[in-house]
Amino acid sequence: MKKNLFYLFALTLICSMGLFAACSDDDKPEVPPTVEDIVAEYSGEDLKLTVGGVESAEGAKIELAKGESADKMTIILSNIVPGVDEFKIPDATFAAETRSMYVSKLSGEASDDVSGYNVKVEGTVDEKILTASVTLTEIEGDTVNVTSLYKKVYKGDMKIEVSNLPDPVTLVQRVYLENHIPIKWKKETRQW
Repeated sequence: MKKNLFYLFALTLICSMGLFAACSDDDKPEVPPTVEDIVAEYSGEDLKLTVGGVESAEGAKIELAKGESADKMTIILSNIVPGVDEFKIPDATFAAETRSMYVSKLSGEASDDVSGYNVKVEGTVDEKILTASVTLTEIEGDTVNVTSLYKKVYKGDMKIEVSNLPDPVTLVQRVYLENHIPIKWKKETRQW
């Protein structure tokens, strides 16, 4: 009887040691992500995008490129900023954050006079999915004091370019003003 109790005790001890040994393998230290871990092109199912608070993903693409330092990157927005096929935000910041696990957080902001927008991007990359929020703010133009243009003599071409159309239009009108006399368009004769 003592022999059977000894075997039962030994068997219980061996089983419990195996259980504790198996648990210790799961406690590997978590390594924070680096910029290289998230450098990729995100679109389709890999991209959860909101632009100005509205969910948007059709044809949109965000590419994350490595920057000059370990905590900097370039964010390239494609088909997101109106009137611009590709908008780059250089020197965007990168940081690894912990929640229950590490996630990559990125943010950046840039202005572009050609598109007329200030673009701000904030997002996180978690399990190869980029969740990004883009805020577009129109850049206000400078005001011009038009009284400085009164009673001036101009001679040359006046070019008007409209760039927000699918096919840009350029209008050219030859302007002649002499002796400070304004030239009026005669509607009936279609002459100046």
